[in-house]
Amino acid sequence: MPSYTQFSSGREDLWSSFAKRLEAARVSPRTLSFADLETIAVDYRRILQDHALAKAKFPGSAAARRTETLTISATHLLFADHDRKRFSLARFFGTLFPISMRAHAPYMGFCLALFACSIVMSYSLSTIQPAIGARILGQETIANLEKGELWTESIARVVPSSVSSSFIATNNMSVAITAWAGGALAGIGSIYVVITNGFLLGAIFGTTSRFGMTSDLLEFISAHGPLELTLILVSAGHGLAMGHALLAPHDHAREAAVRSAARLSMIGLVGSLPWFLLLGLVEGFISPAATIGVDVKLALGAAILSCFLLVAFRPVNKEEQRT
Repeated sequence: MPSYTQFSSGREDLWSSFAKRLEAARVSPRTLSFADLETIAVDYRRILQDHALAKAKFPGSAAARRTETLTISATHLLFADHDRKRFSLARFFGTLFPISMRAHAPYMGFCLALFACSIVMSYSLSTIQPAIGARILGQETIANLEKGELWTESIARVVPSSVSSSFIATNNMSVAITAWAGGALAGIGSIYVVITNGFLLGAIFGTTSRFGMTSDLLEFISAHGPLELTLILVSAGHGLAMGHALLAPHDHAREAAVRSAARLSMIGLVGSLPWFLLLGLVEGFISPAATIGVDVKLALGAAILSCFLLVAFRPVNKEEQRT
């Protein structure tokens, strides 16, 4: 059995070189080669053995404290989940957000089908029963439609675009958050938001068609509507995933299943919210502008929807998922 002096002096070179390699790996982890990691892993096992020996034979000594520090530092470097502590917008929108979107695609597809069905049903009902549209829009709006004026025109004249833009963004965000949070009610809340929005949109189109103003309404929503509706369905789909996890946790504990589903679906919600700020500007300044042609509005609506879809469904390889 070596003495303390023999033990510490004999292992000094290993401890010093290992500490230097750990520091270099901590400062520039991406520069490490496979050989570097292999060397660190081999020396890590030797440090563990030294720490066990120092703790057993020389408790409280400088060697015991030093090997303990090296062991903790190396364990953190080799096994810690750095992804939970490191955040960047590039990683979030380039990797985490697309992963969440792809994982929830079936739920979003279900919401889209439900939304389309509610639009068709509401459009048909409002065409047969005009009172439905009048109840939703109000008599004053109906009176303006009879005079050939959309309600959006009067709003644009009364409310400054800067104010309406802020209000629109805030309101749309609240709808998206409600659609997502409604998933906690076994998915019923998310489904309710989808059906309600589909019913309202169908009734509005059914009412404007009676007055021959469908084209005017389409022109107004062409710049912001496609992405706005998409984001609502995205939020509802992510919320629906939580409801599914609550009702059918499969082989996981219900609490763990819901927690995992909520964590992944939250990424989808957070990734969608900033787009509402852009849509608020478009709906406040561009959509009501009579000086901007419908072709420009259509092109803008298609462009921003395409940008969102390209970001949301960007292919993510396995290497990017690990970094």
